[in-house]
Amino acid sequence: MCRVPTLSERLAERGMPGVRAQLEHPTVAGIARGNLDPEVFRSWLEQDYLFLLDYVRVFARLAWQAPDQHLGELVDLAHSTWHDELALHRRLAAEFDADLIGAVKGPACTAYSRFLLEAASDYGRGLAALLPCMWGYSTLGRLLAEHPPEEARYARWVATYADPAFAALAARCAAMLDDAHHQGRLDEPVAVAAFDEGMRQELAFWDVPGTESDEGSPAGGTTAGVSEEREVERARGLAARAGRGSPAETRSVFVGPSDEGSPAGGTTAGVSEERE
Repeated sequence: MCRVPTLSERLAERGMPGVRAQLEHPTVAGIARGNLDPEVFRSWLEQDYLFLLDYVRVFARLAWQAPDQHLGELVDLAHSTWHDELALHRRLAAEFDADLIGAVKGPACTAYSRFLLEAASDYGRGLAALLPCMWGYSTLGRLLAEHPPEEARYARWVATYADPAFAALAARCAAMLDDAHHQGRLDEPVAVAAFDEGMRQELAFWDVPGTESDEGSPAGGTTAGVSEEREVERARGLAARAGRGSPAETRSVFVGPSDEGSPAGGTTAGVSEERE
């Protein structure tokens, strides 16, 4: 008798066209080639850092609703994102001269963060909504690692998401999603709708603010317009934070079936060093 795929496995199969679309996006394609304009990656890094701050909040909100057997896992995921992934972003920021404190959210970051935080008000829907980030980055990393870029910084970034330890984080989230489904806390149509929206947000996030990719053109080549946009964003960020103190700090994975294989993993080791 054939085994029936789990909900998370069905979603992973459904999401593969979205992963391929990300691989074809100018920003991701530039990373794959190793020639992405550093200004573009710097802007993306700043946005992802701000996104991760809210990602910690998403895990925390889900933990508050979690059954006892998964409470610790969600706390661990929040802890790993806060202490490991954000630390990685700070190290990369030094290499790319990114301004993590002065940066402000662009439209894609704002929309994605808002969607996840709202979805996390419901335990099952929240788990489905974050799967595209967890599973998607693990799958992207695995595929990009088949032909890693020669540029060392981008190669390290790819290696982080290709790491089996990162796949293990995604697998934990997938298992929690399947448990929620089996326990009647999530209907498949709701899960599909949340997953599809998450995949749409993932693709949109690669449209880096202030770069050519933000307008649908190739993300590479010159830096024209990027520096000016970053200075405007930095000024807005400093003004917004005046008198408020420094910002708080928060992204994690599962590798499901695809037409290219489906590894899944174990611990969080190694994830820390390339997501930041």
